[in-house]
Amino acid sequence: MYYYLTAFIAFASVMILINSTSIANTIIYTSAIVGLMILSKWLFPSQPQKNKQNRPATKTKPASNRTAQQQQPAKNRYTIPEQIHEWPQLNEFDFDIVGESYYQPAISRIYQSWVSNYKEGDMVDPLDAFLIPDDNNPYDDKAVRVDIDNYTVGHLSRDDARSFRRRLGAKKLTGQITKCKATITGGHELKNGDTASYGVALDIKPFESI
Repeated sequence: MYYYLTAFIAFASVMILINSTSIANTIIYTSAIVGLMILSKWLFPSQPQKNKQNRPATKTKPASNRTAQQQQPAKNRYTIPEQIHEWPQLNEFDFDIVGESYYQPAISRIYQSWVSNYKEGDMVDPLDAFLIPDDNNPYDDKAVRVDIDNYTVGHLSRDDARSFRRRLGAKKLTGQITKCKATITGGHELKNGDTASYGVALDIKPFESI
């Protein structure tokens, strides 16, 4: 309301000044107009403009630990049969797997727990690795997953997985979880100061290349 009244008074004052014939009348009219503007401001005070920056601060919930949980490798849940076939121990560890780069946090955790019970320079006992036919793998229904301490650490290569499944079939172990010994490589400091990526080698007989 105040702004409309002010605009009207300003317009009227301009018209009066234009049509005024004497300086005295101009002074009188101007004084009257200024008084009316002051009076209208007092009668119709302007409403303060809302400002988003002046809103009271709202309390935010503390950040959840969901991100931290996502960074922690999740353990797989399954039941290991009491009677499980274990592949003969060769103490050679010449069978390489693939995909370890996707499971570095899990392998690092396994490695740190593995070596924590030994002193530097001690010979460490090999780990138990479980070879799991992964029929529900969305990328390859013939995949074979490798788990250590219930963490996935990699897979057999595509060709090795199929050869391994044939080996299982020959021993009448089709679809069954089997066990072998494994070791973790890497984790040492490189010359540039970085840490070498972890790898996993299995102690089973490699398949002959065609």
